[in-house]
Amino acid sequence: MKPVPIKIGDKLFASQREAARKLDLAHGVVYYHLERGTLDRLLLSPEERHPHRKPVSVDGVPYPSIAAAMRATGKTRHELRKVLKNATQ
Repeated sequence: MKPVPIKIGDKLFASQREAARKLDLAHGVVYYHLERGTLDRLLLSPEERHPHRKPVSVDGVPYPSIAAAMRATGKTRHELRKVLKNATQ
């Protein structure tokens, strides 16, 4: 199947995969917004796309969210919440 060009804002990409790669997003995220007609949201900064995220610091290392800390440390959400709770006491 031949890739279909996709335009996001004023940027033209050769395919959804190229857009995802250049915007540092998962391919599924581009597909999700394409289906919903919200491609312009992909050009927002992560803070603007996800205003509910709360930055956290685990063992002195800052992360933009608990989910990011989970991915980086390999700890579960429960483990991280326990570490964060103990750090504030």
